[in-house]
Amino acid sequence: MGVEVLILVALSFVHTVHGFVATLQHGSFEFGSGLGVTSASTFDEKVPRQQGVRCWLSGLPSADEDEETLLRMHVRPCDQSRTSEALTAVQAHVRSFPFAAVLPVQPLQYLPTDDGVEVTFLRKKTKEKGSFDGGIRFFVELLQDEEDPHGVNNEQDGISSVIRISAKRNSVGQTVRKIFSEKLVVKAFVASFTGNNGDCQVFVDPSKIAKVVAFQSMFHKWM
Repeated sequence: MGVEVLILVALSFVHTVHGFVATLQHGSFEFGSGLGVTSASTFDEKVPRQQGVRCWLSGLPSADEDEETLLRMHVRPCDQSRTSEALTAVQAHVRSFPFAAVLPVQPLQYLPTDDGVEVTFLRKKTKEKGSFDGGIRFFVELLQDEEDPHGVNNEQDGISSVIRISAKRNSVGQTVRKIFSEKLVVKAFVASFTGNNGDCQVFVDPSKIAKVVAFQSMFHKWM
């Protein structure tokens, strides 16, 4: 009797697994992990099935999409005929900024990205917490400004270019917001373009970048 029960249980298990596999193959199974539910039928049929979960995860919002913007600043190339060189200079300025000098007590790392730099705060790793404690992401992008009716920046068509620098919080891994550290970094970074405004220490002489771009406007969280 006991053997017959085991055989029936085994057959039932095989049938269940077979149905599960068939469901995956036909794209009707739904993956869910508390982050949202996506039907497997939404996967690109050109992508191999073993990559399905990876494709689904890559479709989730990235960590910075909903993060708070800490800084938004606009600078304008001094020579509108050399906007590419100006963009490269601003990117180099952002990537070379001495973030560690601003926060000498806070362990951190900063790595260049395709469009800026990513600053990551570090902490001692424990069983409960990882070694990453959030950070700040800086983005540099070239924008096409609205038409200049006076044509002062481009005599041919009155169109001028503006470079936008944004900083957004990266809260991944954080349990407590690092508001004070963010404030020091953002204000010191702004000073590297505008000079000393009496409110923070200047770590980078702004005279070099001022030869390439002119400061236009700025807003940050602590204004």
